[in-house]
Amino acid sequence: MKNKHKILIRVSLFSIITVLMFCFLNIFFQPVWTTWNNYNTTYGFYEEPENTIETAFFGASVVISGISPTHLYEKYGICAYNFATEQQPMLATYYWLEEVYRLHSETLKTVVLDVSELRDDSSEAFYHKALDAMRFSDVKFRAIQDYKGGDLLDTLSYLLPLNSYHDRWSELEKTDFEKFTYDANSGTRGYYSDKRTYSEIAAQSNITLLNPVLDETAKEGKLLKSSLKYLDKMVTFCNEKNIKLVLIKTVSGNWSSSFHNAVAKVAEEYGLEFLDFNFDPLYDAYGYIHPYDSIDGKHLNWFGATKFTGWLGQYLVDHCGATDVRNNEKYAFMEEELREYKLTVGQSVQLHTVESVEEYMKLALSGNNTVFITVCDEASTGFTDELRTYLSDIGMHKLSRIGYRNGYIGIVSNEGVIYEMLKTKGDKEPLKYTGKLADGVKFTLKSGGHDQGRMASCLIDGEQWAYNKRGLNIAVYNNDAGKVVHRAVFDTYTSLTRECYSIELSEAILAAGEDVTYDEDSIEANILAYQKKVEKKRVG
Repeated sequence: MKNKHKILIRVSLFSIITVLMFCFLNIFFQPVWTTWNNYNTTYGFYEEPENTIETAFFGASVVISGISPTHLYEKYGICAYNFATEQQPMLATYYWLEEVYRLHSETLKTVVLDVSELRDDSSEAFYHKALDAMRFSDVKFRAIQDYKGGDLLDTLSYLLPLNSYHDRWSELEKTDFEKFTYDANSGTRGYYSDKRTYSEIAAQSNITLLNPVLDETAKEGKLLKSSLKYLDKMVTFCNEKNIKLVLIKTVSGNWSSSFHNAVAKVAEEYGLEFLDFNFDPLYDAYGYIHPYDSIDGKHLNWFGATKFTGWLGQYLVDHCGATDVRNNEKYAFMEEELREYKLTVGQSVQLHTVESVEEYMKLALSGNNTVFITVCDEASTGFTDELRTYLSDIGMHKLSRIGYRNGYIGIVSNEGVIYEMLKTKGDKEPLKYTGKLADGVKFTLKSGGHDQGRMASCLIDGEQWAYNKRGLNIAVYNNDAGKVVHRAVFDTYTSLTRECYSIELSEAILAAGEDVTYDEDSIEANILAYQKKVEKKRVG
């Protein structure tokens, strides 16, 4: 009898261990997909209190980078969430709508859908990116069944990540080991911030010129029947649940009058509002400037997203009855998310728009940051006595004494200087320093002045953060967020300042019009030149 009990206990323990190991491997082998915020979006959603979300945004990457729900809350008090994923298939969009309603049926009243994916088919990878992180429920089961054509074995196979990703041994990264303790950045609420501008990536002459004049006679573009099927299901679902559905199209260089006309016809058939910001009169509705408010001509950057989100917020208030929840105790969690948003995204934007070295350093050292500085080539010629005095006052004595073609490495926080090293021009070997931050993250810094290789490197947790350009290369690591929140380069061989684009700058230029003369090739001049080309298209 005792032997039977022992055998039963052993079998039970073995079964439990096997099940736990199977569950562990299923989670372990599933990719994290932090690019375009997939991981934060889906996992962050399930941390939200139930019955709080009032507005839900759906679509592809143009929505991920184009709409900031936290900015909506800060400006209008609206509790919204961005559920967009990369090339989100319309099938996934529909079932995510069901999933959102499942947990927020008492509050959800507005759904905003970008129509980009009505014309495109998505590969299986994007179905995985959209559906893998959805928690198991009747909604997810039906979504997979629908995608797999109703085959039960295929559905069950798809539901088990180990089956899809068991061969990922060679692709495993640090993030795969961190996912069990990963704390989703709920402050972004599905938004992915990128401050790069189209002008930084492409030469002005190569920037796509948008034509905001709609050709109403253009032949209707072809929309996918499979996508239209799920739009129909969304319309039916929203009508049944008394939810307002609004169709939008963000500004994008790969959109056309043909697709606009096709979607406009569908919207009219359903009695839906369709807001297309690629054409007049909405093209200019929020002060959009294509070369500077876009990352790549297709996706909005932070500047464009902030402008666009602000316009949408007013629309939601005026036409969708959006609620201001800022004084409602039930939504106190939103204040913490706003604080997190400002800590990561907000601080990064402030640093991005600071023009001088001194102001940049003051802002970086005003928070709980560690600042890394490496010099490339020659950095001292533009230094003034005022800057040297400031650097000496904050304890960066060696940087304050930097000379012609010297190499330099420095680390400083708001508590003082952590490390400094200066190398004179005669030494041929570059500077190098390796260490660890308080949270255990490793870093390696290298600096080569003119005679030491003309190079700057700042590896933090294995990622390169130095621009490796002449002057001061700076990286700002936020100790609370545990990541680099900004990096910059100041060509202090020529100047202590740099040109920076900002929303305030763009508003001032648009308000001033063509009567003001700007320096040739300046940001202001480039903006006016582009706007003139757009106007010429309108007239022509």
